[in-house]
Amino acid sequence: MKPRLRARKPSPVKGQAGFEDLIRRLALGDSALQAMESGQVDAIIDPTTGKAILLPKAQEALYESEARFRAIFEDAKDVMYTVEPDGTFSYIGPAFEPVSGWSPEEWIGKPFISIVHPDDQPRALEIFNKALSGQPTSLCEMRMVRKSGSYWNAEISTVPLVRHGTTVMLGVGHDVSERKAFLANVGEGRIIEEYKKDHAVFKQGDAADALFYIQKGKVKLSISSPHGKEAVIAILGNDDFFGEGCLAGQPLRMATAKTMTECSIVRLEKNYTIRVLHDQPEFSELFLSYMLSRNRRLEEDLVDQLFNSSEKRLARVLLQLANFGKEG
Repeated sequence: MKPRLRARKPSPVKGQAGFEDLIRRLALGDSALQAMESGQVDAIIDPTTGKAILLPKAQEALYESEARFRAIFEDAKDVMYTVEPDGTFSYIGPAFEPVSGWSPEEWIGKPFISIVHPDDQPRALEIFNKALSGQPTSLCEMRMVRKSGSYWNAEISTVPLVRHGTTVMLGVGHDVSERKAFLANVGEGRIIEEYKKDHAVFKQGDAADALFYIQKGKVKLSISSPHGKEAVIAILGNDDFFGEGCLAGQPLRMATAKTMTECSIVRLEKNYTIRVLHDQPEFSELFLSYMLSRNRRLEEDLVDQLFNSSEKRLARVLLQLANFGKEG
């Protein structure tokens, strides 16, 4: 519920620009803000109590609110930004410069899509259009160009934000370049293996002694019954983990993992993985994020099976396969 304004005789009220202006407009809306700054009101009516707050106190409370919001944005370790309906940046937090080499001012007013790797631009536009239609998005990964010309890996989440009566996209970008580099290199306890299509990474009943991470390619997980019937339980792609049951004390593989395309897969030995999860927060964050995302998908699948008709379930599978085919 928005606060109401009480009119008064004109008297000048100092305004603020920049980020403070953004927060004030978010809090009160344009018309209320203009009335305050033009001196047309001397108080704000508290919507919860109905009592009038004199303008000086209202301004003080507003500035305190601005300070809190500003601290969240300005002191955030992740890159926070807003994108207007025309696709241009209207705000970029200071965390942007250390990771990208660009100052925020160099990108304000410029198309956000220009900073995204060409291969990731279709996905970026899809997320942008979802935000403008009022839909939040789950975590996704994209490559962003640095001033040097190289790319950094950003884990992006976005939400729609209504401002000035218009929906804009509020985004948060987390730099995951280090953890990606960790998985891209051979070292103690980890090796990178190349697989041809239709090759078994492991089979049902094999010893569960390693975790796997897909750098490139598609992998199918399936279970076979004693009578020879096979059920596919998952189709995985780039940046997916599999074989994580070994970390929960699973002695033998419960499924078969088979490549659907040529694949580049990182093998992480079980004992090494357990140690790294304790010692390296970046890797722990990556793995936890993945497991939470997978758990969410499993819950959606369960709801789909319990409550949706066979036609709806088929439609959902087809949509997932269509999206799956566009990735990587």
